Amino acid sequence: MEVKRNGATCGSASLTPMGLYMRVRVEYNLAEKTVLRAYLRGDRGMIRLGVPAPEKGGYALARDMTVREIGTAGTPVEVLLLAEGESGAGAEGGGWRMLEYPEMFFSQRENELVGRRDCLGQSGSGFKSIAIPYSQVRAFPLVRYFCFAKVEAIGSKYYTIYSFDDGEKPVVR
Repeated sequence: MEVKRNGATCGSASLTPMGLYMRVRVEYNLAEKTVLRAYLRGDRGMIRLGVPAPEKGGYALARDMTVREIGTAGTPVEVLLLAEGESGAGAEGGGWRMLEYPEMFFSQRENELVGRRDCLGQSGSGFKSIAIPYSQVRAFPLVRYFCFAKVEAIGSKYYTIYSFDDGEKPVVR
């Protein structure tokens, strides 16, 4: 499988089945000194793999993930390398939609989101995500999920993004 940065192939990735797990290996060579995160893009979405570390003159990442985790992205297509603040939304076809009633995103009403009309939602097989506009001056939204949040650009705006599994347990994607 190809590893890409800004549309150009720069390395390779492999997925090796190991029972209920998959061994993920990503290797690439780039002169760019920016810290990059690797994301597995599938036909149904993307999952974050992690930050490759320097290895043998290039960069590499090796980790084991459950088959279920890998499956949330669908059939693997490629690995994308993204810098902080970059979104893979363009590469994965977006999938974000404006939420008319974000407080109803969860099975139980989320009062903190009542009246907001600026939140985005996304769902896939086994997960759903909510994106709330990020502000450096406003209180952090959904503070109880703070440790699971990531701040990322979607289009030209920054959002605080939270992802949840089918049981509405927070997950890091």
